Amino acid sequence: MRALKVRVEVNRAELAVGACAGRRHWEGARVVRSGWASIQPEGTCEYRGRKATGAVQMVSWPPDADVEAVDRLLIRGVLHEVQGGPLPWRFGSFLSSMSRRGR
Repeated sequence: MRALKVRVEVNRAELAVGACAGRRHWEGARVVRSGWASIQPEGTCEYRGRKATGAVQMVSWPPDADVEAVDRLLIRGVLHEVQGGPLPWRFGSFLSSMSRRGR
């Protein structure tokens, strides 16, 4: 496992009810994990027709990390959306996250 040098906060939101059913209620999100991880750059992306860019990073966690595909990660003060589910292996787990900047 790479050195776990960056403090990462995992935020999880419940599903909204009523008119917004099926969406996550991020205003009421709670922190489900705050711990150390290894962050490695994976790439960047642009969105067509929008003035927005994104940074994609690989996050390495200890094996017992509670992270789901619907969570958001706070890494170095920037909120990231998890892309896909965690990929567990015997030394830890990996996942990809993306931050969006711009519009």
